[in-house]
Amino acid sequence: MNYTLDLIKNTYSASEAKKIIVDLLTSKINFLNNQIFGEQERYGIHSEAKLNRVSELRLEVERLKDVLQKAETEESEVSLKCQIIMDFISDKNSVNL
Repeated sequence: MNYTLDLIKNTYSASEAKKIIVDLLTSKINFLNNQIFGEQERYGIHSEAKLNRVSELRLEVERLKDVLQKAETEESEVSLKCQIIMDFISDKNSVNL
């Protein structure tokens, strides 16, 4: 079974687009950091995969800021489309990043 949601589907100024995307990525980074902290505190688990994902997302934030800074300078509008696709998986041993 799956489910699809159009989270974002609109045109924004470059500064608005930057805020939306950076806020989404920052929220995901914070979520992962909370998971990492909780797993370390409760179970002594060190999740290299989650730490790597946080690093990847931080790099993406910086890249996006650079790209959207140029769009801001040019006073461009940005069309954003963000779809969430959920596939329901019964295997409880799946890795969730």
